[in-house]
Order: sequence, then C-alpha cells, then structure tokens
Amino acid sequence: EEINIEELARMVNVETKEEVFSLVNRNQVDQIIFICFDESASMKWKLEGGNAHNGEETRAMLASEFLKALVKQSFSLRVSSFYGLISFGSEVKILQPLTAMTSEFISKLKEIKPSGKTVLYDAINTAQQEIIKLVHKYNKISTRYPNARHRIIVITDGEDNKSKSSPVELVNELIKNDIVVDTVLVSLVEKSEGCCAISKLTGGLCFMPKNLEDGIEIFEQEAFLNIKMRHMNPLPYNDQITEEIFINETEDINNKYLQYPPNQMIINANSNVALAT
Repeated sequence: EEINIEELARMVNVETKEEVFSLVNRNQVDQIIFICFDESASMKWKLEGGNAHNGEETRAMLASEFLKALVKQSFSLRVSSFYGLISFGSEVKILQPLTAMTSEFISKLKEIKPSGKTVLYDAINTAQQEIIKLVHKYNKISTRYPNARHRIIVITDGEDNKSKSSPVELVNELIKNDIVVDTVLVSLVEKSEGCCAISKLTGGLCFMPKNLEDGIEIFEQEAFLNIKMRHMNPLPYNDQITEEIFINETEDINNKYLQYPPNQMIINANSNVALAT
C-alpha cells in the first residue's frame, strides 16, 4: 500500500525540514513550486471590483480555494511536488519555505491578510532565490533534484507598484535558471501585463478565471498542476531579453488569457487520430 510523505514523517517521528526532505527520493520529485500570493489591499475586493459585503467572496478567498484544489488534486494524481508560499503586499514574506508537507502549506494560507502596495517583482525574485537555494544547496552546478521542473505560480490582481527588482533583469535570470512562471489574475477589472509578459517569456501561461468554479477547474487540470504533462512551446527569444522586447510583450498581452493549459497527451492523441484518418 502506498503511503504519503506526511504519514511517513509522523511514523518515523521526523520534525525538521531537512529530515522531511531526506525521506523523499530525489529522483522522483516532479516539481518544485513557489506560490507568490498577492496580499495587497485590493485583494479584499470582489473579483469584479468593489468591496465584498455580507459574506461575498474576496479575491484572496477565491485564490486560497484555488490553491487548496491544486494541492488536493496533485495528491490524488500522485504528483510529487515541493510547495512554498510567499505573500506580497508592501513587503515580501516567506510564509512557508519549500516543503513536501502539503498540510503545512495549506495551513499558512490562513495568514494572508490583504493590505498595502504590490511588490510583485520582488516576490518573484525571492521565490527564485529560494528555489535556487534548495536545488543547489550543496553544489552550484548539479541539482539535488535532477528530474524536477522549477515553477513559480503568481496569483495577483494587478500590476507591480513598489518593487526594487527590475522586471527585465528578473526575466533574464528566470530564463537562465530554467524557472517557468505562470500568472493567475484574480480580477475581472485590473490587468497585470508585466507579470503576464514574464510568464510568456519564461514559457509559462496566463489565466483569468471568471469565478470560483472556473478557477478550480484551471487549477485541477493535470497540465496545470503537473507541468510535465503540459505542451510547452519553445521560448520566444533565444537572446537576452531587452527593455524594448519586454515592453513590446506587455503591450501584446491584450487580454490573451487561456481557459486551460494545453495537455501534451491529448495533443498527441488527437494527432494520432488525425494521422489514422
């Protein structure tokens, strides 16, 4: 009978993060994912804008439900992932360092308290540094998890307005470190062209769910929760990303959001059917 990492950790009575990591077969880790969760003041609003009243769901509440669905479905499909959680408002906070214990990750969602500005790029940069720190802890050249894809999922409702990090420098670093950024916009009003441009340039995708059900459907898609199942297009540029390229990409977003991530197995199956006919 298969046993999950949390049950095993309790059985052998391990407590520290390193002890939990030691229980995991490094060759079987599929993904290392940092979630960057927007904690700015506007996350208290409804999806369509305006203050939430009488129990109406806020953007932050919806985002939390999306992430719970992601973790639950990943567990059901036996996708081996490490999760970390960063919140960002006027400052970046690492609420949960990378962990194999999904219950720890989920419990930290309760600490999200929207207020302040939006240091989005600083949050992505922090997530990047934390991923690098884990995978290259003992060796700057080889990785501890040779088969794992490195991801950042940004859940936000708008543009950066306070970061020190340059988005152009940031996107070049992400490409160099082979980190894919997905953006999920939890607003039907505001846009986040800068973050969506980073997603496109790193090989990631951009989504704008229209309601709770729509968002959960996106997060439960196998090609979203497990990037190894996704059809990945080649990166759009082989050379260094310049300021001009980045600006052009932000202007090209223009409401180009996906409803679901393309699943490579489905594409292959459809291709085989076409060939057969």
